[in-house]
Amino acid sequence: CDNDDLRTQEEVEIVGNFLQNIRDYADIWEDVELTQRTQLSFEYTGEIEQLNRAGFWVFGSRLRSKVRVAGQVIDDWQIGAVRVVRTDNPTIMRVATKNETLPYFSNT
Repeated sequence: CDNDDLRTQEEVEIVGNFLQNIRDYADIWEDVELTQRTQLSFEYTGEIEQLNRAGFWVFGSRLRSKVRVAGQVIDDWQIGAVRVVRTDNPTIMRVATKNETLPYFSNT
């Protein structure tokens, strides 16, 4: 879990609570009942919408890595990565939608 720099106490609370919830449930997700998973998914959607209204986007990915744990090598260790960034973060790469054309930049 990672995030852009936060500027206000409200941002600290919104982003911090979201990331803490993600981390808490990631640790026990396999033990969470289906009904509770559905409820949590609904709540996460609401939290993501709140982050969007506050000027943040959430990006996530699943990474696979080779790790050594207690002397054993695990070839397919899965890691979830979540990042909360400002909507104007310059590292975000935009992709044109069906009805949109992005400006063309040439190095020549």
